[in-house]
Amino acid sequence: MKNNDPSIQTLLKSGKKYAFLLQSPEGKLFVVAAVGFITVLIANLFLFFFSPSLAGILLIAFFVNFFGSRLASILVCLEGGLSPLFIIGYHAVLESIGVGLVFPLFVFFLRKEIEIKWLNTSMQKIQNAVHKYGFWLKKGRGLGLFLFVLLPVQVAGPVSGAIVGYFLRYKLQENLSIILSSTFTSVMLYVWGGKEVIIRLKAWSSQASLIILIVILVLIGLHLSSLLKWIRSK
Repeated sequence: MKNNDPSIQTLLKSGKKYAFLLQSPEGKLFVVAAVGFITVLIANLFLFFFSPSLAGILLIAFFVNFFGSRLASILVCLEGGLSPLFIIGYHAVLESIGVGLVFPLFVFFLRKEIEIKWLNTSMQKIQNAVHKYGFWLKKGRGLGLFLFVLLPVQVAGPVSGAIVGYFLRYKLQENLSIILSSTFTSVMLYVWGGKEVIIRLKAWSSQASLIILIVILVLIGLHLSSLLKWIRSK
């Protein structure tokens, strides 16, 4: 029997709408990233039964990375004594998941398929970056976008880069290949640079671990401060 309750009908329409969105390429990317997010989180929690110290390091890095501080996350892993290759692989997975979760939301927002108020300010900043660096971003068949994600430019980063690539009309596969290759290169540079700094710092000072902890806390504090400022601006 057909249910004519307006609230039920609205719910059904919303369900069909989101089901349709999830069938798009961006929607499938979002689903894969969501499954990856849950899998990594569960794996880290399960690891507590076998190696609590390792699980603790990975969970801290997991949440710090998703709050936006890649460098702090990598420093946590390096100071925890993890292998550089493992750190690179772990952060490659985390960065890929982050892009897969957030980028589709921006695309749906741009197409006016969903309405998310907190995306307005971020989208405006990204559009300003496109206007500011547009000439260079279009150079070298992706080289400009690769450098935009790689270099510490304001508003840059993998998610912002993916949205810029969307504005530049790159196909999804091409866009993601540029963004992720640049992100992985950046992770490798951060790991290599961070390792060298830690080695030299420990050779120079017996308080190196304390200094590194302070640096990590400062980086996290700066990102949380930016996040709070962004939330209050809504």
